[in-house]
Order: sequence, then C-alpha cells, then structure tokens
Amino acid sequence: REVAVGIAPAPGAPLDERYMNFVYQPLAEPDGHRSDVFVLGVDVTEHVHARRALVASEARYRSLAEAVPVQVWTTGPDGQLDFVSEQTAAYLGVSVQEVLATGIPFQSEFRLRDGASGAYRWHLARAVPARDASGVVVAWAGSNTDVEDERSVRAQAEDANRIKSEFLAVMSHELRTPLNAIGGYAELLAMGIRGPVTPEQRADLERIQRSQRHLLSLINGVLTFAKMDAGTMEYDEEDVSLDDVLLTCEALTVPLVRVKGLELSYDPVAPQLMVRADREKVHQIVINLVSNAINFTEPGGRVTVSCDSLGTQQVVVRVTDTGRGIAADQLERVFQPFVQVNATLTRTQQGTGLGLAISRELARGMGGDLTVESEPSVGSTFTLTLPRAQT
Repeated sequence: REVAVGIAPAPGAPLDERYMNFVYQPLAEPDGHRSDVFVLGVDVTEHVHARRALVASEARYRSLAEAVPVQVWTTGPDGQLDFVSEQTAAYLGVSVQEVLATGIPFQSEFRLRDGASGAYRWHLARAVPARDASGVVVAWAGSNTDVEDERSVRAQAEDANRIKSEFLAVMSHELRTPLNAIGGYAELLAMGIRGPVTPEQRADLERIQRSQRHLLSLINGVLTFAKMDAGTMEYDEEDVSLDDVLLTCEALTVPLVRVKGLELSYDPVAPQLMVRADREKVHQIVINLVSNAINFTEPGGRVTVSCDSLGTQQVVVRVTDTGRGIAADQLERVFQPFVQVNATLTRTQQGTGLGLAISRELARGMGGDLTVESEPSVGSTFTLTLPRAQT
C-alpha cells in the first residue's frame, strides 16, 4: 500500500514520483505449477497528497486553537466531541482523551437571536450525557434558558451595591473628621487649656469623650464593612504570636470585666504557637468577641479565652461565656450585617450590628473562619479558626 515508485510519463522523460497500491496474484499452470505473478497497480498519489495536506491542515488548526486565549472544541453532527483544545481540558481538570471519552456535563451562557423580534438575548445552556450500561455516551440532553432579565437584574443590583458601598465609605470619612475634632477639643478642655475645670465640668467632658469614642467606633465599623463589601480590604499577613495578641486583648478588657463584676479566665498560649494572619485584624476580632461576651454575661458570670492547635494546619481561639445564649435557629443570623432585632439575635447591645459580620469576613479573608455554638440560658462559644504559620 502507498508504495513510492518512479514512473516516466514518456520514454526518456524524468521520473515522476507516484504512490501505488499493488495487488499480487500468482498464476498457476494446469499441472499446478505457479509460473507467473499477475501484478495490478492502482495510482493513489492524489489520495496520499490529499491526506498529507489534511494532516498538515489539522496540525495548523490545532496550533491556532492552542494559541488563542479561549477554550476551543468541535463536535460531529451527532454532538459528540471530536476535538478539544488543551486549554479546555486543563480548565476541566482532565486530559483531552478523557474529555473525548467521558462526555462531561457542561453549562455556558451565550446570546441567541430571537426570531420574532430580532433581538439578541442571553441564554444559559446546560447539557448532560446519557450513557448505556457500560458507561458509553449514547446521547446528550440539553436545555436553553432565557436569562436576559436575570442578568439585567443582577447587573442593576451590583451597580446599586457598588453605589451603596461608595456612599458608606464617603459618609464614614466625612463623619470621622468632625468627630475627631470633637474628641480633640474635649481633651484640650479637660486638660485646662481654656481655664480651670470644675469636677462637674470634667464629668461632662468625660461623657462627651465616651460618646465621641463610641460613635467613632461605629463609623469605623461601617467604613470597614464598606471596604469588605467593595472588595478593597487589604491584609498585611505575617507570622503572629497568639500569646502576644491575647495578652494585649486581656489587658484592654480587664477594666470592663471589673466594672461588670465578671471573672475573666485566660489560658496562656505557648509562645511558639504562631498563625499566619494580619496582627491588627486578629486583635480586632478577639477584642470584639471578648467585649460581646462581657456585654451579654450577667454579673457573677465567667468569660474564658483559650487557644489550641488543630492539627498541623490550623489554630483555634475560643471565647466562651456563661451569658444568656442564642437560640439554635438564630445562630447564623448573628453573623448577618445590620441585624438588630433583639439581644438574642446579635451580640452587641448597642451599635450597627456589624461587629460579628465584620469579624467573620476578616477571619475568612485571612483563610480562617468564625463560628458559634450556644445554648439559651447556658452560654455561648465563639471559635476563631486561623491558618497555622509554617515555621
């Protein structure tokens, strides 16, 4: 088959390379002796050239398909995939052979022209294979769903959400400026810069400063939430000693514990136990959890802060209280932003209801999580999980 031979089209002419398929048939004499061989040659040169051109064309097509920054595939008339680019296979996480052999369900969105109106509308296409008993794909079942309205609503919601985040960020900045001025002037007056201050006036100035700090903390919470909602929150991750962070938090919350008449228990952490996280944000989360536990625990109660390693990859910080607890069907609601239905649905009695929502998002932004377990009238345990530093 396809034997290359040189054939002269005329006596003395140069040989022309042709490709032949030969059939050899022995010729037998009456006595059974085979004396000759009959040879039939069929010229298949054009077929060979055409096949080689096709192979070269397919090679060029494959090179182009692999070069363009999109996923390329083709099917036969029956819908079976007969070509899949390496980029498509890599995206699906399987080899080209596996894609062609298994028939992987897929979905995609594209625009289709409405024959009645002539308008192009977005559709979501889904297709799944049907297999026989041996697992071979024998048919495909698919559907197209008009999602034009859904995409439009989603785009409008995203625009509204972006505008809301920008508004919150701008307003937070605008409100912080006069609040900082109020705090500064109140501090100057308390120092006697404008003259002697009576005990009654000093008490009033302290109330002003407390209110200023409280309002500023609320605005900072809104600004932080706006940054997270807009996806602009930045994390400065490093190896952080949890013992240092928890000791600092303990020192800051001791006055609150004493005023409330509670017992604060802190289990020391091994200095070598480190997490990979943003130090300031870990501090912010723990302070929020301990402050909430203090706010919702009655006098005589107990707040416990502990820390443990969770295998070799994670570390957990637990803040446990003996407070009023949270109903089981409300546990996830406490992490929703702006939840302020009643004291059982949020862990902050005063504020915007953003503390736990922000804390969970900060934890997840650092590769961790924040969860809660609780029993009404018994208490709650908030668990902060963070990735362990690999040192």
